[in-house]
Amino acid sequence: NWLPTYYFRSFGLDLADIGWRFGLSYGCAAALGSFGGGLLYAWFGAGRTSTEYKAAARFVAWLLSPEIQVEITQRYGGLPLTSAARAAAQSNLLRDDAQTLNTALLSIKGQPAKATVRVANIWPVSLVANEELEAVWTGQKSAKAALDTAVSRGNALMAAQPALKKAQPF
Repeated sequence: NWLPTYYFRSFGLDLADIGWRFGLSYGCAAALGSFGGGLLYAWFGAGRTSTEYKAAARFVAWLLSPEIQVEITQRYGGLPLTSAARAAAQSNLLRDDAQTLNTALLSIKGQPAKATVRVANIWPVSLVANEELEAVWTGQKSAKAALDTAVSRGNALMAAQPALKKAQPF
């Protein structure tokens, strides 16, 4: 959810304040959703015929089949819901998407991919990149040389000013 990050960066709220506000609001929403779901089931689900229950079970079985799960994953994103569907997605999914799927599955299991470095104050690094790109556009450097120089200058800049590389909570 992007909203806690927005409040942190835009209004300077601390993490504890954001945490209790969103925890409370999401907890209330979850409780209302559970209550509402049970209420809807009681109103619309109870008293159905066995034929209707069997049709609903066939629909859920179809929806959870590996082929449909792979198609849903390819078209709409998300993760396959069953282990058989995950195995089918690994073999049938576009090869470029397999890494994304693996990263998402590891994240859900609590094993995130390698940590990324986020630049807290991007402006100095952006100036370096702009200078090097200007050298490319004017023909003073090749694109490869300019990018290599931009990387080395940006790394030196972040090493000289550790506050640029500060970790952000979101």
